[in-house]
Amino acid sequence: MKRPATGFCLGLALLAAVPAAAQEAAKPGEKAAFLFGYSARGGDTGALVAGYKRHLEWHRERNDPLNWYGWFVIEGARIGRFIDGSFGLTFADFDKRIDPAGDGADATETFLPAAQPEFRQIYRMRRDLSVATPLEDQEPTALMQVLNVQLKAGRTAEFEAAMANLASAMRGGQSTVRLTAYQRVTGGPEPGFMITLGVSSMAELGAMPSGLTDLVRSFLEDAAETSTLDALAASVVAVDSELWQYRADLSLIPAGD
Repeated sequence: MKRPATGFCLGLALLAAVPAAAQEAAKPGEKAAFLFGYSARGGDTGALVAGYKRHLEWHRERNDPLNWYGWFVIEGARIGRFIDGSFGLTFADFDKRIDPAGDGADATETFLPAAQPEFRQIYRMRRDLSVATPLEDQEPTALMQVLNVQLKAGRTAEFEAAMANLASAMRGGQSTVRLTAYQRVTGGPEPGFMITLGVSSMAELGAMPSGLTDLVRSFLEDAAETSTLDALAASVVAVDSELWQYRADLSLIPAGD
């Protein structure tokens, strides 16, 4: 899986160029992700599921153009949590969503009696640091490893450079790993990123490198590997890993209906 080190000229020597590139990418029309997390009141997951299905009908009947994906966290500190989210839209698109007041009223009636809201998060999708975009392409995978990355203050540029190196090597090596990077805007410790790794099965998860460090070691070599690992060590405070299971019955993909 490793990409030969020969010809790999970016490296972290171009660290200073990454923030400039990121600024160029940060323009009107960039994609966002909006996430909402819930726990089942009284542990009654069945009532949450039934209520959320009724709420999705409200969106379907109004031809909501936004996609809504649903997952349950099946491994990690937040195990059992239900997470829904909309991906691939612009920040402005969320201002134009259908009847927010009616949406809230229907949610209050259908599924919120069985669901305790726990968090809301907004992310900026970083295509420049990504290898694949399955959620933006409306191709969710059966499972998704989610790495919640907390960074040290003032060290975001080093992390971005490390991820740029990794993503470039993975693209060049024709990787099948579906890695997408999201930069946190609100809803958690700053600065932070969410890295998603889409997989189709537990077998694929087991065959995939485990976490960012193993991905770097799998796709980079020699000085590029060392400098990228050093940048991760210098910029990352902690990485929390979860596994999310996609629920097609709790999702709405308008183009796929």
